[in-house]
Amino acid sequence: MTDPIAAVMDRFVDQGGVAGASLLLLQDGREIYYYEAGYADLKARKPFARDTLCHMFSTSKPVVAAALLTLVEAGRLSLADPVSRYIPAFAGQQVAVSRMDGTVTLEPVRRPVTLYDLMTMTSGIPYPGEAGGDPVMAEVNRAYQAVHRRMQADEDQGRPWGTLEYIEQIAACPLCFQPGSDWLYGLSCDVLGGVIESVTGLTLGQYLRQAIFDPLEMHDTFFLAPPHQKARVAVIYTDGPEGLIPWEDTGEGFRMTDNPRLESGGAGLISTIDDYARFGQMMLGQGKIGGRHLLARQTIEAMTAAHLDEVQLARYRAFNDGDELGYSYGYMVRVMQQPRQSQYPGEGEGAFGWNGKAGTSLRVDPVHGLVTVFMTQRVPPDHKRYLPALSQAIYRYIGR
Repeated sequence: MTDPIAAVMDRFVDQGGVAGASLLLLQDGREIYYYEAGYADLKARKPFARDTLCHMFSTSKPVVAAALLTLVEAGRLSLADPVSRYIPAFAGQQVAVSRMDGTVTLEPVRRPVTLYDLMTMTSGIPYPGEAGGDPVMAEVNRAYQAVHRRMQADEDQGRPWGTLEYIEQIAACPLCFQPGSDWLYGLSCDVLGGVIESVTGLTLGQYLRQAIFDPLEMHDTFFLAPPHQKARVAVIYTDGPEGLIPWEDTGEGFRMTDNPRLESGGAGLISTIDDYARFGQMMLGQGKIGGRHLLARQTIEAMTAAHLDEVQLARYRAFNDGDELGYSYGYMVRVMQQPRQSQYPGEGEGAFGWNGKAGTSLRVDPVHGLVTVFMTQRVPPDHKRYLPALSQAIYRYIGR
């Protein structure tokens, strides 16, 4: 019988969409499927393998959210707390507001940004980038660009910034809207990383190791690959004039893949398919895996609940050109609410997860007891080009 999953993955590799990829399925706590195709390094003809290390980019976010929730459970913070309680630089923030005459003014926040705002991406903190003719985004971008130029200048002088130092600097940048009034994908999870550092006195990587990685035996997950492991890191590819070519993170100052000290909570982790599957299995297990309780059931339920109001939900569902139809947003994860609207056939109501900039994807479906981890390395990820077809193949496979 034809393997529908392998057919989809082979086709995408053969057509030059990605250099290589792998997929792992766990159902009801046991492995039911694994497949790999193509190469982790085209030039070296190195196969994409089970122990290949991948840049997870935004698939890092659910892990950092879970880490923050361990501090909530320990009573060391509350999601209702203002960020300024832990990072004083966030006191007295301003919001960029567009006027009828096309000018932009700065107004004080009506209330401070809270940890809940960060967890739900309702803080008004953006990913700075193309303004697209939006005067507010253009004004906010100017502030971030100034921060990133200073960051790059210090790095060039041998003084690279750490995570908390960067977060303290961007606190002075204006918000894109009043906290809690809208939804915007951005650096909120990076700010959570700064909060974790401030509360614990550890680096973000150290706390993740203590609270998440060691308990889940995620020994191949880190922010910077150790020197002896760098050969396992897959090359990230992008489209070139005659096929795939290596992609380079050329951002000024804030870069997600090779900053020497900054550990990006929103995009910085490197991991393997088995490590991320263990995290997914813990989430599916309502905070428990292998008899070990990492988080309480109620905590996981809150993390994977729908938290957006109608205004926020409309903005969220327009995000990524319709790829999020049928979903709402929890704490750093999408949450399936209306399966019939989704482009991902088969996922049950309450399914959750997130994708990464280089194509990685974590998907957890409690209705079917399923954890799916997909690994590839290409920018832009072009999720809609292959993930819906892959989802269809997965549910055909488990249903046969």
